[in-house]
Amino acid sequence: MSAIINASIQAALLSAFSNLLAQSLQAYKLNTSLSFDFTPAYQFALYALLSTPPNFIWQEWLEAAFPANVSAPVDGKVTGRENGNTVRPTRVSKSNTLKKFLLDQLLGGPVNNALFLAAMAGFRGLPMEGVVQYVRAEFIPLSLASYKLWPFVSIIAFVFLPVERRLLFGGLVALGWNIYLSLLMGA
Repeated sequence: MSAIINASIQAALLSAFSNLLAQSLQAYKLNTSLSFDFTPAYQFALYALLSTPPNFIWQEWLEAAFPANVSAPVDGKVTGRENGNTVRPTRVSKSNTLKKFLLDQLLGGPVNNALFLAAMAGFRGLPMEGVVQYVRAEFIPLSLASYKLWPFVSIIAFVFLPVERRLLFGGLVALGWNIYLSLLMGA
């Protein structure tokens, strides 16, 4: 199975699970009996299936355009040979990490927030003008909330994780984030 399909399935399952957890928390908080509404769980899963491939490609592009590790200048020294090729030491590129971080937070984050809000409004059957109005009303509060979490997640991912592990890490963090979003959306 391709990495993008695997990431999409993982994200969909984690998103549905987070919504069901949010419903459980809501029932506990309100001291009511638990009765799952699977519609929002399906909606979260569907959104994850649709949004993960572009986010996967986005992360791959960020890494290709701004590699985390660059050759370290060591006066021509090498650390050894691998498959007949010279292996040079590498170091984390602070400037590339900063560029990825800024692009992800100032472009990727807002686009994801707007698309999430539009999708959730659309899933509720709102007409286009209702979707636009909903996105306008909720975009700033959601963005402010997201900036309390996702910048830290991005830095950890960009500095410590290879690109192929970032979406799973993000998905695990998103488990908690999606519980928050589910509660925000009314579970």
